[in-house]
Amino acid sequence: MTSFKMIMENSERLINRLADNSGLEKWMVENILQYANQMPKQKGGDVDLLIFMAQMSRQFDLNSVILIQSMYETLKKAKTQSMTVEEYARAICLFLSDDLDSKVEFVFRVYDVNHDGMVEWHELYTLLR
Repeated sequence: MTSFKMIMENSERLINRLADNSGLEKWMVENILQYANQMPKQKGGDVDLLIFMAQMSRQFDLNSVILIQSMYETLKKAKTQSMTVEEYARAICLFLSDDLDSKVEFVFRVYDVNHDGMVEWHELYTLLR
């Protein structure tokens, strides 16, 4: 059985890890996690594509379905149907971060649809139209 103390320790480690990786203030990461935990989710507590699309549209004014789907697939660690709350929080931290190198790497992975290590013209065309 998981104790409250263990949950708090795990949460604190996650907050510290996200703050260190993103360069964001700890209080901001805590707010991002709190927001992510209060969002509507699937039965298992994960964020599905429709919720992610709604969040990207509402919070970041992104409306390209193809682009958001590619972002969603890139952000998921495992080849599962949905994204964990931690993955969602990590994505928001990345979007709000000042770390340009991490953002460029993320955009490259989003646009490299076939994962061959190169962004080809048809991949750009598909995502930019």
